Amino acid sequence: MPTTQLNVVVSQPRVLAGEFLNARVLLDSADPDTVIHSLTAEIKGVGRTGWVNIHTDKIFETEKLYFHSQVALCPPDMPIPAGKHQFPLQVMIPENVPSSYESQFGSVRYQIKVVLTANTDQVSSDLLVPSTPIHNSENAGFLGVMF
Repeated sequence: MPTTQLNVVVSQPRVLAGEFLNARVLLDSADPDTVIHSLTAEIKGVGRTGWVNIHTDKIFETEKLYFHSQVALCPPDMPIPAGKHQFPLQVMIPENVPSSYESQFGSVRYQIKVVLTANTDQVSSDLLVPSTPIHNSENAGFLGVMF
């Protein structure tokens, strides 16, 4: 049974190009002798779209990686006492990548995966950053990209 729990909490309900993605990694350890060998966050921004050719019923789908970053959240081999701990995460999202969005034509989603390797456990936590759906028909031609 794991003695360590990880959670990721984001400060905004979406990711915007040219702004910081801010989050907190919450770690709860029951073991008083925990030594964190590594605590890393991997952030990915992935675009997906798909459509059906109405003449052939053939389905077309595509996926593109727009953003990828890995961040160490603490120094290696850091001892921590039992209890609750918080690690800040701040990553600049470049201006030249799309913001997060959802529409009937596709999506751009940002995901944070945190992996903890310690002397007592190896645990991970995944969070798909929520995005705000675009329903406004005047934005349909843009595929909902918000810059």
